[in-house]
Amino acid sequence: MLILLDDVKFNNESDFYLYISRFFKDKEILDEHALYDYLTETDEKLEFIINDFDEIKDTGRIFANKIMRILLDARNQNSNIKLTIM
Repeated sequence: MLILLDDVKFNNESDFYLYISRFFKDKEILDEHALYDYLTETDEKLEFIINDFDEIKDTGRIFANKIMRILLDARNQNSNIKLTIM
């Protein structure tokens, strides 16, 4: 499954989790712990494409950095996850 994340998705934490939850059927992702747990435990092949990360506004930068750490750590734990940063 391909999941596209751009700078706009990182500007609002609530909107980010609503958006990301749509991709994971039968699983509601409401916080960073749930996201990490799901990503490290899933057998589904997931490809994240991060676009315009360098254009994230200052208000979203701390949240975006947390999510990037989660994605990078999950990728290291689960070979079914691919991460591309553009």
